[in-house]
Amino acid sequence: YLNKLHFYTDFQHFKNNGTSLTGARYAPLKYGPCPDQYRPIYDALVSSGCLKKNKNHSYTVLIQPDLTLFDDNEKETLQLILEFYKLLGPEKIYELSHQEKAYKETDECEFIDYKFAKEIRIHQSKKSN
Repeated sequence: YLNKLHFYTDFQHFKNNGTSLTGARYAPLKYGPCPDQYRPIYDALVSSGCLKKNKNHSYTVLIQPDLTLFDDNEKETLQLILEFYKLLGPEKIYELSHQEKAYKETDECEFIDYKFAKEIRIHQSKKSN
């Protein structure tokens, strides 16, 4: 589910600010949109002591995030994604990510174009619940 939150964070930030928050590229894999090279990213966070890897493809955060690294627009995006997560939960976000035009109209293992950012359905999801 973390990969879906990364996707929505970057695409929402691009939608509002014209640039992604992380600079990652995304591909539509079997389980939804995923950042390119996501495994080495998570492995680096585990080896640096930021995350602990659990058995069920989940992670436990071991440090407090340093939010001073983010500007106000980035913090606003992160807050929106947190609210989105709290509202829908991981399973519904998983399902929604598979319905996104960005996921459906990009060939597997090709990179999703950020032009699809204008069509992500975060706000529509909030209004429908």
